[in-house]
Amino acid sequence: MTGAVIVSFFLQAGVLSGGLFPAFPSIGLQVTDFPSSQQVGATTQDFARFHLILPDKDLALLIVWSFLAGFSERLVPTILQDTETAIGKKA
Repeated sequence: MTGAVIVSFFLQAGVLSGGLFPAFPSIGLQVTDFPSSQQVGATTQDFARFHLILPDKDLALLIVWSFLAGFSERLVPTILQDTETAIGKKA
C-alpha cells in the first residue's frame, strides 16, 4: 500500500509523465447511454435504456499503476533510483 501511495505522489508531481501515466486534472468517469440517443426509436421505453458509468482513461491508468505499485517490491525503489539519477544529471 505504501508503494501505491508513493507512486501516486510521483504521478501527481509530474515526475512521471507521458501516454502511459494518468493526467490528474483529467481523472473522472464517463457516462454512456445504451442505446445511444441516435439509436433510440419511437418504441424504446425509458425502462429499456441503460446508463453505464465507466472510468475514463486516466482513472484506469491510475488504478493500474497503483495496483502494480502495491504488489511490486521493486517498482518503487526503481522509480526512486531513476529519479535520483535524472536529478543528478541535471545538477
